[in-house]
Amino acid sequence: LPNEEFLDNPPHQDIYSYISKKALRFWIPLRKVDEYHGSMKLWPRSHQKGFIPPDDYTNVTYPTFQKKHFKGLTSLSFDNSPGPCVMFNPLIMHSTVSNKSKIVRMSFTVDIIDLADLGDFNDPDTEFSRMMDVAKNRNVKRSASKGYKKL
Repeated sequence: LPNEEFLDNPPHQDIYSYISKKALRFWIPLRKVDEYHGSMKLWPRSHQKGFIPPDDYTNVTYPTFQKKHFKGLTSLSFDNSPGPCVMFNPLIMHSTVSNKSKIVRMSFTVDIIDLADLGDFNDPDTEFSRMMDVAKNRNVKRSASKGYKKL
């Protein structure tokens, strides 16, 4: 939303819909995206670290990562017209670039997931179970947040 930062996402991995090790996410801007109109920032090759349990809960409704996880990584922001898509692994660390314009930034996201390679959610020691625990914890904190209750 224009000039609104409450809903901006800090650096995160898309673990909340990640149920297969074989998955791709497509982010397609439907309006101009850049540092002024809002965009997405990502850290190339960060997915090679695998699932990183969030360890910074400063923003109680959206856990993120301490600076140590960004060591050796350089960020990249997108400056695109509507249409071109960004294809990435859901485990790549990425965040929102705030929208400072007067128009709503709109984008479309598509997930491609290999259902033949689903994670094991019954074993509490698997990566998928740990991701689901983080997702459940985030949902509980969002439900208790006064800011999210206004939405």
